[in-house]
Amino acid sequence: MEDMINEFNKMKSALTNTPDYLKQLREPTLALGYYYSRKEKYPKALSYLLESQRLSEELKLMDISYARNNEAIAGIHTQIGNYKEAEKYIDKSLQVAHSLKDTLQLGSSYLGKSNLMLKLKKMKQKPNFFIDSAMYVMKNVKTL
Repeated sequence: MEDMINEFNKMKSALTNTPDYLKQLREPTLALGYYYSRKEKYPKALSYLLESQRLSEELKLMDISYARNNEAIAGIHTQIGNYKEAEKYIDKSLQVAHSLKDTLQLGSSYLGKSNLMLKLKKMKQKPNFFIDSAMYVMKNVKTL
């Protein structure tokens, strides 16, 4: 992993701040955020995920990577008990997934939202609703 970080840093220092180069930087930054998130190294994960989000917003790329990025940030905030922040990011992920009509991301985001609701124990908002929504949008998704 250290080699990968070194290569990432070399790439980052070699790139200029032009949109094309920033776009190239966004995906590896997101990937490192995912990696650290899976390792439960949340401060490091958040630093990469927030940087990837900043790049997306600067480049005005509200695409599937942006939706997944928001979902990942929400997941970390849910894990560490920062529920208000988690809700902000998962709602952003849902909004983008809806606008893109991406059923896979919609299902994933609805599951993230239901997990958050379970953690909050907000029975008024019924986590089952979000689980049902995830199942509904994903029922016709075919996997390879």
